[in-house]
Amino acid sequence: MFDCVILLTGPGEQAILSARLAECRPGLAVLPAASKADLLSVDRRTLARCRLIAFTTSVVVPGSVLDGLGYGGYNFHPGPPEYPGLSPSQFALYDRATTFGGTVHRITERVDAGPIVAVARFGVPAGATLYSLEIATFQHLARLFWALTPALVADAPLHEGDIEWG
Repeated sequence: MFDCVILLTGPGEQAILSARLAECRPGLAVLPAASKADLLSVDRRTLARCRLIAFTTSVVVPGSVLDGLGYGGYNFHPGPPEYPGLSPSQFALYDRATTFGGTVHRITERVDAGPIVAVARFGVPAGATLYSLEIATFQHLARLFWALTPALVADAPLHEGDIEWG
């Protein structure tokens, strides 16, 4: 059984997401991380007892960290499977996409390529700006985080569906 989660996200999200994790599993230690250096500073013994959760971050998790994690990691990516990688909102606006969303997937060494756990989709409103699209995406990912938290703090891996990356 793992006893800690490394929460890789920005400082604005740390408090609320940590509180949700603790609500669903009292006594769980949440280690905040905001950078690659933070991840690399976690010792191997601690990594072996942890699951990593990345929430809307551009930090690429080093392979040595992934290899050391005893309970894997999951990423909340701010774009649907059709838009892996950096700046998905910008590409969606450029493509004049009519739908967008967020993706939760298992973290693998190849960025935004791991098996997909869940996708939240929504229609892109006419006249959407980069800011409004990113806010809507964040809101959908926050709802997914809330819904998936009980599974994220359980010892079993999350169910991976048959949705493929675009």
